[in-house]
This record gives sequence, C-alpha cells and structure tokens, in this order.
Amino acid sequence: MTQPDAADELCIGFADERIRVVTFAPHRLDVLAAHLRHCTLGVGECRRAQPVLLLADSLPDDLALNEIIAQLIAPCAAALVLHAAGVTLRKRGIMLAGESGSGKSTLTTWLLRSGFGYLSDEVIAVSGGSFPTMRGLARSLVLKSGSAHIWRPLIDETEQVRHFGDGSAWIPPEVLNPTCVSSSAALDMIIFPRYDPTVLFEVEQLSPAQTTFNLMQNLVNARNLPRHGLSALATVAKAAPGYTLVYSDVTRVSTWLLNAL
Repeated sequence: MTQPDAADELCIGFADERIRVVTFAPHRLDVLAAHLRHCTLGVGECRRAQPVLLLADSLPDDLALNEIIAQLIAPCAAALVLHAAGVTLRKRGIMLAGESGSGKSTLTTWLLRSGFGYLSDEVIAVSGGSFPTMRGLARSLVLKSGSAHIWRPLIDETEQVRHFGDGSAWIPPEVLNPTCVSSSAALDMIIFPRYDPTVLFEVEQLSPAQTTFNLMQNLVNARNLPRHGLSALATVAKAAPGYTLVYSDVTRVSTWLLNAL
C-alpha cells in the first residue's frame, strides 16, 4: 500500500517488528499516539516499516488499537509472542499469562501502584532460550468496567485517562507509577492468574510440563515458529518456574511476589 500524501502516520514497534499506521483523521491518531507513546519509532524507521495499516475513520479507537496489535504481531517469528502481561521487580521479570477476563490487567495495575515496573498488559515477546528475556508492548493499560472497584481507587482522574461508554478505560502507566516503564527484563517467573471473588489467595507451583502446556494456550504466533513453538516454550518453562494463582485479595499477591523474588 502506498501512503496517501494527505494522510498522517504513526510508526509502532514491538519485538523485531514494526508497522506504519496511516489515517486521514489526525485527532484520532493523536489519541492512539498518546496511548502508544512508549512503542513509537522515529521517522527514519517509520519510512522503512511494513506492513502499512490504513485505519478507517469510522473504526472506534478501542478496535483500532486491537487491529494495530494484531497486525504488528502477526508476522513475528524471531520470538515467542504470548498473550500476557509483564511486570518487573528489582530488574527481574514476571509474566502474567492468561486469556481476556482472567484479571491480568487489573493485577498489573495494582502491582504498578505498588512499585513494580511495567512491560505490557497485553503481549509479551520472549527470547533467549535457557536465559529468557521478555519485552513488552508498553501501551496504556486497558481496564474493564467489571474490575473498576479495584482499579478506580488507584488512579488519579486526569485528562490522560480515556474513558469509554461501556465503563472501560485506557490508563497510561505513568498515572500509576511515574517511572515504571521498562524496555526488557530477564524472565524469572511465570504466573497464570485468575480472579475469583470467592478465593482470597491460592497459589500452586507447576511442573515444567504443566507450565509449557499452559503457555501453549497463550502463544499467539505458533504458526510462525518451528514445531509451533513447543520446544522453545519447554526451554523457557525449565528456566522460569510457573505458578497458578487464584485471588481476590490483590494485596496478598503483591506481598507474595515481594517475598518470592
């Protein structure tokens, strides 16, 4: 696709991939740029970036963000890309892997407010074999209305926070912790969280085989990888212990992590 002269553009990078986002509506590009500012690349890199995504003016901002992420990770073959959040503590990385609705973004919000660093609340790229490194797409956190009772008391309502009609919000990580954004970290722990209002806190360590199986459910670029990423995930699971975590009390989660790392 050739970029039209009258369009504005934004270049987003993740792992070793990049994408040019083009739109004829500068105001909506400003919104996306604000919430993807930690993922943007320079003009020179943008000119060389492929593919090009032309955003329809009628596409809502939340769906536009989803489309950008989908197009960005689709060709990735240089790393394991997982549907997961990532936080850091003392230069050590913690992956929170799970499907939408598992509570990973809400938990990430609490951890940032508690002093943890931020990699992503959506996708993590893992590389490095026996010494895995994780990188994240450090967009604004996307929080749903169902968990508002947890995250609303944690944020300062500023013009940076973007609210939607369904009660969800985009929250820049700096609103929670001004110095939290990190580019990468060694992967030291893998957690599969699940929010359950009937359970205060339960944690169970998994075997490497169980961790590998659970990670396979969250691997989004398997078709691009040798053996669909299974061997690479098994190596990662041997290097970083995995845990299932069921919780409703977020304070117990942060206390456990502070003691475990």
